[in-house]
Amino acid sequence: MAFWILLGILIFIHEFGHYLAARLCGVGIEIFSLGFGPRLTGTRIGLTDYRISLIPLGGYVKMVGDEPGREVRPEFARLSFDNKPLWKKSLIVAAGPAFNFLLAAIIIFGILFAQGIPVKNGDNELSYQKIGPIKSAFMAVVVTGKIVEQQATDIVKMAAGKISVKEHLGGPVAIYKMSKRAAEEGLIAFFFLIALISIGLAIINLLPVPVLDGGHLLFFGIEAVKGGPISLKTRHRAHIAGICILLALMIFVIFNDIARRMPL
Repeated sequence: MAFWILLGILIFIHEFGHYLAARLCGVGIEIFSLGFGPRLTGTRIGLTDYRISLIPLGGYVKMVGDEPGREVRPEFARLSFDNKPLWKKSLIVAAGPAFNFLLAAIIIFGILFAQGIPVKNGDNELSYQKIGPIKSAFMAVVVTGKIVEQQATDIVKMAAGKISVKEHLGGPVAIYKMSKRAAEEGLIAFFFLIALISIGLAIINLLPVPVLDGGHLLFFGIEAVKGGPISLKTRHRAHIAGICILLALMIFVIFNDIARRMPL
């Protein structure tokens, strides 16, 4: 249960970031889905189908006009993602990872404010000193920044072969085990794990890989420099390449989990 709660929070926050930014930028939302695949249940409010789908390992926000080359009905043209200025499209895409960073900072703030900061007594024992909301907020930003830096550094080191990918990269089984253990240790440990994974999710989504948020932002950057959109053919090829990269990574982390023989 802890695993599904953790996963549900992370997916919802990420997709809600995209959803909220899109609504604020005047883009219509066709589908807000927790999960992929066939629709299990949900409700339609106005234009939007809010749904829970069969495969719970992710989610998505389907916006009006977010498929290049697909015609949009004239009455929906003003709600089309593709018709918005480049800065609005970039904001919408970046909002998902941004909300994951924000979630982590809020959780860390709550832990610091509720528990305090560890201080060492005269006898290698630790106690906790209460701090106020302003100091908690400041320290939450600092701690979040340090975790971001550490996780980003680890990704760079893994890519360069300086640290073991097998040791540092985990998949669903690893997350399941960690969430179960953290839940057994208490709410603070469990929510801190959510903060850590939320930061990791944001960093991974910002990698310049097609189909990830970072890939879309890369395309928008190229479009801004060249003064026009990338061709549909190029985008399609990049999209296929991105899917292949993600599938290969997913297969690797699952086999890596199995190779570790991690007990559930």
